[in-house]
Amino acid sequence: MEEVSNVVSRLTCDVTAERLNAISSLYKHCESPDLRVVAEALKGIGQVLVHYRQSIRAGTLSSSVQSKVRKWVEQHGQAYHAVLAKLATTSNPQAQVCAVRLAIEAARAEATEGLGKPEAGYQVMENRIQGLMAELLTAPAWSEHVAQCITGEFIKRFLDVRQVLLTYLRLCCKQVGEAEDEVVDTNFMKRRRQETRPF
Repeated sequence: MEEVSNVVSRLTCDVTAERLNAISSLYKHCESPDLRVVAEALKGIGQVLVHYRQSIRAGTLSSSVQSKVRKWVEQHGQAYHAVLAKLATTSNPQAQVCAVRLAIEAARAEATEGLGKPEAGYQVMENRIQGLMAELLTAPAWSEHVAQCITGEFIKRFLDVRQVLLTYLRLCCKQVGEAEDEVVDTNFMKRRRQETRPF
């Protein structure tokens, strides 16, 4: 875990293309069989992304690297949340809960940064949480621990998370209901055609 903290400190001390590429070693740690190492690596990636988002917002980066760093942060932000979503769908309940906690906390942190626009920050958080929920809902199985984590730690405590989750779940239920209606309608039409056929 000391190696993870060394990489994080290297990534946050100065911006060069070589240093930014060092984030790949944090992603390698995410493949460890030890969940503690994975969690530390994921926290480290989150810290690095927060650091660079704050640097962009504060304007502390030189103009020559700012656009490159902004693109790098966007790409790694998406990759980070994709890794968390995949970890949330593993068969290990502790890994699932760890991923859900990190993903929702990272999405909330990103929303509060919002780059001066609260609605833009909320939209980012909404997209991140909906992506996580889409992975969870389509996973073969997920543990009761994940459901308790989402409801107990986030839905009850945070109005913004509750709003996003309930709105998304309502939309999913509506889509499932519409799909079922289509199936019923096609079955009804087949029966109707059979009943009214001349032969």
